[in-house]
Amino acid sequence: MMKRKSALPKWLKAVIVIGFTIVAAECVLHFYMYFVLNTTTKQLASDRKTAFEFASAKTSETRPSSENDDLHPHPYLTYFEEVNERPVFLHREPDTYYVLFVGGSVARGTRDLGMERGTKTLWGKKVHWIHGGADGGYKQPHQLIAFMLEHARGTPIDVVINLDGFNEMVLHLKENLPNDVAPDFTRSWAGFARARMTPKLKKIYGRLFVLDQERIAFEKTGFSVLHEYSALANLWYLYRETNLSRKRASLQQEQLQLKANLHRCVLGTDFGLTTVEEHMEWCANYWVRTSVQLKDYCRSQGILYFHFLQPNQHAGNKPMSDQEKRIAFEADPPTGYGKFAPRAYEWLQQVEHRISEAGVPYWNLTHIFDDVEEPLYEDNCCHVIPKGYEMIADAILQNIETHTPPPGLPKKEDLNTEARQQGRAFEQWNQF
Repeated sequence: MMKRKSALPKWLKAVIVIGFTIVAAECVLHFYMYFVLNTTTKQLASDRKTAFEFASAKTSETRPSSENDDLHPHPYLTYFEEVNERPVFLHREPDTYYVLFVGGSVARGTRDLGMERGTKTLWGKKVHWIHGGADGGYKQPHQLIAFMLEHARGTPIDVVINLDGFNEMVLHLKENLPNDVAPDFTRSWAGFARARMTPKLKKIYGRLFVLDQERIAFEKTGFSVLHEYSALANLWYLYRETNLSRKRASLQQEQLQLKANLHRCVLGTDFGLTTVEEHMEWCANYWVRTSVQLKDYCRSQGILYFHFLQPNQHAGNKPMSDQEKRIAFEADPPTGYGKFAPRAYEWLQQVEHRISEAGVPYWNLTHIFDDVEEPLYEDNCCHVIPKGYEMIADAILQNIETHTPPPGLPKKEDLNTEARQQGRAFEQWNQF
């Protein structure tokens, strides 16, 4: 008898067999995941998303080149962001208070968009706002050094205003700590210092960067969408992720061994800090100590010093719309500012009483936006729109002007005498 010819071609049979095999495998894996591993593909997809965000955040730490390419070097302050014309030495004018504003980018924004734009006065006189003490990412001891530089070169200074707190805590925890850099070093110091690293260590940083880029590129492919529904896709992802993690762990181990031999200028002093809480405590105490030192230096020279803790979305109780919440919180990756800022502000407010007890006029501005419903925050870090800076500036000046009469500030006739003396000294210098 002749065999009956199959109605289906061989290729279609193969497709059907493969399809049934995949479906069967999916069913078995889903059953195993749900009843044995107590998880689902959606949960695994969520974990995958977290890993992706973590890799994206870590990429900035493993860049083979400096992450500070857009910053301009400074011989004592490490860097500066502002690109202006070459500064001209200030000569004191009568009836003018010279105020040095120190701190990070929020201090700079308050000075530029809140103080100068509003032509604020202080104790009824015009104010000259001295530039150079506030810039993006500055944290103690930047404020101390900036004051000493200006005062040493003879810049007239009557008042120093310090608006800080966030950078002193969060930037170290987010940028320096992952690279084992000392907490008193400039932000992202590993990027500045890599020029002194050995070629082998630079190569490891490059390979780590490539691995993170491979993970990010894989997540951006259409295949990654299947992870939410397919157990087989998650199995493939698990295999690939395990392989990448093994390579990364091996490189990091070699990296740690080489880092142990790095010169002190790269990593700084080892303070024996082993936990994030210990790092936070150290940074908070350093914040207090440097503020008190700045007060002592200013007072010894007859200069008034005022200290303010800057507001932040992770401190205070500002009412926010859904849109502002997305900007201020939801755009922050798992390893971003929000991971450290809430606990950092708890530490700052736990030790701030020591600043006041040391004789520093100090104010906590974390609640100045509590009654403001209008959106103010413009990113997931700490920055606000111009109106927010104006509100910070108004709060600062209102608090400062409660110190009346201003002790130690020169009178009008003293200002004129000092101006004449500076003018004569400058003429003599030119003649020399």
